[in-house]
Amino acid sequence: MVLFLLLASCDEMKRHKVLTFFFDGVPPPRAEASGTESSASNEKDVTVTPAAESWHVHEPLKDCTQCHGRQPRRGFSSKVQLVAEVPQLCYGCHAQYVALQGWVHGPVAAGDCLACHEPHKTRTESLLAKPVPELCYRCHEVQAIRTIERHAEESHAHCTDCHEGHASTTRALLRPSVVAAHDEPAATPAVAEDRRGDQERAAAELYYHSIKQYHAGQLRAAREGLLQALNSGLLPDPMRETVNAYLEKIDEALEEPPTE
Repeated sequence: MVLFLLLASCDEMKRHKVLTFFFDGVPPPRAEASGTESSASNEKDVTVTPAAESWHVHEPLKDCTQCHGRQPRRGFSSKVQLVAEVPQLCYGCHAQYVALQGWVHGPVAAGDCLACHEPHKTRTESLLAKPVPELCYRCHEVQAIRTIERHAEESHAHCTDCHEGHASTTRALLRPSVVAAHDEPAATPAVAEDRRGDQERAAAELYYHSIKQYHAGQLRAAREGLLQALNSGLLPDPMRETVNAYLEKIDEALEEPPTE
C-alpha cells in the first residue's frame, strides 16, 4: 500500500527510480523509450549503440540479502540496513583491492568505496559513479593534471589507461604495464613530479583521514577535520561539495536522539 501511494505521487522519472530499486527488468521511462521505439519503426534510423542502452549491474543486486540481510522492515526508512559497514562489506568480495602494494588511492585508504562506485547499477563499467575522466576531475584539478609532462604526451589517453584506481607499487598509482614500458623500478616513488604544495597535500590527507573517522563512527572528530580542510581553501570545488555533503550527514546524525 505504501509503495502504491509513493508511486502514485511520483513523476515518471522518480517512479522509474523507485521501481528499479526494488525490481529487475523495469522498462525505461517513456522519455528514453520513445527514441528506441521511433528507431524500431524505421530500420534506417536505428543508431542507438548497445553501450548507450546497457546497464552494468552489481552481482549481489540479484540477491539483496547478501548486502542488506533479512531484517524485516515496515514501510520505508531513511537508514539503509547493511550486514556490515562500508568498506568491510565491500571487502567481503573485493579483498584483492586492499592487498598491500605500497601506495593506496586516497578514497581506498579512507574506506570510502562509494566515493567512486555506485552500489547497485550504473551506465558506466566497473560501477563507476561517473565516466572517466569526469569521475577523476571531482578531486583532481584539470589544469594541475595537464601541467604534468607525461600527461601532455598522452593527451588522448584515459586516466585508467595508465593509473590504477585502487593501489599500486608506485606513488603515481601506475599500472604494471606502464611501469614496465617506461623502465621504472616498481619500488620507486611517482614517475611524474608531484606539483602539489605541502599545504595541498596536508589538506588532502586531512580530508581522507576525516572520512576514515566518519566511517569509524567518530563523527565529532570527523566533523572538525572536514571543517578544517574545507576552510583551508585548498580543496577543489568538487571535493568541497563532497565535504559539505558529509557535514550534512554528520549534523543530521548528531541531532538524532540516541537509540536505547
